[in-house]
Amino acid sequence: MGLLRRRGSSTTLRLHPAGPLRPTDTVTVTVALDEPVDRVEGARLELGYVNRYPYRWAGRRAVSSASLDHDLFSTVDVGTDYGSDRDTEEWVHVLDVPLPAAGGRLEAGTRDVQLRVPSWAPGSSDVMVRWMIRLHVERSGRDVTAEEELTVLVAPPDPAPEQPHERLEGQGAEVVVVPDRDWWRPGEELRGTVLITPTAPVSTGTLDVRIERLRISHPLVRTPGGTQVIERPSVRVAKGFTLRTGVETAIPFVIAVPEDAPPTTESVHASVAWFVRASVEYPGHASIWPDRVRRGFGVFTA
Repeated sequence: MGLLRRRGSSTTLRLHPAGPLRPTDTVTVTVALDEPVDRVEGARLELGYVNRYPYRWAGRRAVSSASLDHDLFSTVDVGTDYGSDRDTEEWVHVLDVPLPAAGGRLEAGTRDVQLRVPSWAPGSSDVMVRWMIRLHVERSGRDVTAEEELTVLVAPPDPAPEQPHERLEGQGAEVVVVPDRDWWRPGEELRGTVLITPTAPVSTGTLDVRIERLRISHPLVRTPGGTQVIERPSVRVAKGFTLRTGVETAIPFVIAVPEDAPPTTESVHASVAWFVRASVEYPGHASIWPDRVRRGFGVFTA
């Protein structure tokens, strides 16, 4: 419950329903004042979210935006810190509703206001998005404020967008990750198959898979920070399996989506994306580099 104490008084916000909401849901906010507020110049109830994101400070916008390494353009002062990434937060306003204050006075008592969560609302997470409802009463004296947090759950889009499949490195085989479906919930077992078709003369292989979370920075004003990659521990799926050049081998895998996984989200200043990464090594073939690929998938919470 949002609470502000003011000279022995209190201002509270109560949400109905109090539980999680989904995009397009409507929440009723009860604003309760235990005594009148005078000298009011304006009053409003605001819906928005606190957006956490990384940005580049003391760097060059052009270099960072182009995803280039600043050191490649530096001919002197080797080792100088040309900038680093920092996290910050910004308030993203979505909508507000004015509260009538006849004669510059908000009367004591309760009043109900309905707010609708927009259809495009990003999902709540500790990593990037915290949805809030804020009361702001502007006065000629001390302002009155109160706030209450709400949770927004997101469902997979219909139709689901095509997920990217990226080859990262390697030369021994064509490797394709095929999840059983494109979208998963936190804590679920992600199941799928890795298809391996050797293009080099290899005879045996070892397969590891892991989950990666990317936080991609795209602030409106600041210089974007570098993409942050969080890698979960790898899982050994199979070892010593037989391979033949030009012949496809299918190996099933199971790996857990983290219990605390934030949803796939695009907010104003940053995005979260998820990938399954597969690594295929070839024991006994030291001259052939491992193949590493990754395939995107979505995490949803509703």
